[in-house]
Formats: sequence, structure tokens, C-alpha cells
Amino acid sequence: MRNLILISAFSILIPSCNLINPDEPIPAYIKGNDIVVNTTPFQGSGSHKIIDLYVFVDNQAAGCHPSGSTFPLLYEGEHSFVFSAGISVNGIAAARGIYPFYKSYSSTLTLTPGNITEINPVFEYTDNAIFKWSENFDNPGSGIGFISTTGAGADMVFLPSGSPEIFEGNNSGVIQLNNSFPGFDVESSLSFTLPKLNKAIFLELNYKCTGQFEIGLTANYALSGTQRWYAVTVNPKSTWNKLYVNLASGPAEHTNANDFKLYLKAGLSEGSSSAVFFFDNLKVIHN
Repeated sequence: MRNLILISAFSILIPSCNLINPDEPIPAYIKGNDIVVNTTPFQGSGSHKIIDLYVFVDNQAAGCHPSGSTFPLLYEGEHSFVFSAGISVNGIAAARGIYPFYKSYSSTLTLTPGNITEINPVFEYTDNAIFKWSENFDNPGSGIGFISTTGAGADMVFLPSGSPEIFEGNNSGVIQLNNSFPGFDVESSLSFTLPKLNKAIFLELNYKCTGQFEIGLTANYALSGTQRWYAVTVNPKSTWNKLYVNLASGPAEHTNANDFKLYLKAGLSEGSSSAVFFFDNLKVIHN
């Protein structure tokens, strides 16, 4: 009789366990392949540093995932997907967000649990992106878009034609520091207006360097001369890197300025006798 009671107890417990621990659903997977940014000739280079994909499925947020990664989703069958491009602002890993000047990439995907669906996102600049100022170093005959603010500073010049240091296109810019020219302070040769409040404003640039350099804006006032607004200090980088610099606070703090120039500034670090700075594809964009 006791054995019958035990058997009956186990027969009750077994289905109860299945209810408590149901079979886990099998996810489908998305794999992000190479990302491309398509541009028009007026928009310049399509170089980018998109580090994250913000995913939306059927208009519902489905997380932020590193670009190039494979990530699971608990969806099956055909669904509408939107992928937004994520960047690090000012090169700060913790300051990540959707870049306001790239359109989202949309696609309809059919997902199968356990299977990997690959995507090849293609982004474009938004229709309201205004390219206010740029220098891509591709027209040596027209001169370089930066001028030195001091006679004692090093100048930005074009790299020699065919130099292996050129990032892309016809040329790149370079500034070399040594004991004779231990610093540089250059500004864009042309001034440009910027919106003052509640607008996104970014500088994009490609660079590599052996020393730190500073980026900011020079605000031009009709009666009181100029004032500078500091944006960020960029650390040395041995390979070409892409940076997105948030400039919005500069015009917001200088609402009475007539217009602005971009400035780049650096000096030799203590104990150093030389440094070199390469630049390409600088562009100031706002909406």
C-alpha cells in the first residue's frame, strides 16, 4: 500500500515540474555583416565608425547590439526590422547613442528559431543634414582649408603625392612638430554660421597622431573680437581612426557670435622632441 502511495505522489509531481519549468523557447539569431555608408559627392567620404546597431522589430525596441556581432531574438517568421546606427560621442566609450545624421536601415526578415539570418546594413545621411564646412584634402591645387593663427606654429600641409600615409582619396593633411616648431594652432580658413539652440551639430574627422591635440570652435564677434570654445582633447592613435565630435554646446554658449571657425591645437608633450598629426575628411554637419 505504501508503494502505491509513493507512486501516486510521483505521478502528481512529474507534471507539476513541467509546469514550473516549461521548455525554453529557441531564439533566432541576427548576424550583422559589414556596414556601408553611401554618400553623394557633396557629402564627402563614407568612412564611418558605427559601433552599435539599435534594433527595432515591428516598431518595438529589441535592444542595442555591437555591430558585427551575432545576437538572439525571440521572434519567428516574417517581421519588419529597423536598424539605427550607434556611435560613441567624442570618442568616449560610455557616451554612446544613435547618430542623428544617418538614416535608419529598414528590412523585412524571415526568422527561423535556431538559425542565423545575416544582414548587410547600408546607411545614408539624412535628408535634413546640412554640410556647413568640409576639408577632404582632395584638391591640392585649391590650397588647404586651414591657416595657422601664429607665425611661430607649424602649418598643416598636404602629404606628398602617393604617400602611403594618405587615408583615402587624392591626399590627406599633415602637421609635424619638432624643436623648431613645437606646437600648432590652426583654424579653418573660412568662417561658417551654426544654429544656436536645440540643434544637433557634429564634426566628423579621420585622424591618426603621435601626440594629443585639441578640437574646438572660435566664435567671431562683430565688436569684441573672438572667443574660443573647447570641445575635446584627442589622444594619440597609431592607426587611422574616425571621430564624431559633438559641437552643439559651442554655439549655444555663444549665441551672439556672428559665425565660427573650427580650430585644432597641440604642442609637444614634456620630454618629446617630435610629433606628427594626420587628418582627413573633416566635415561640420548640423540639422
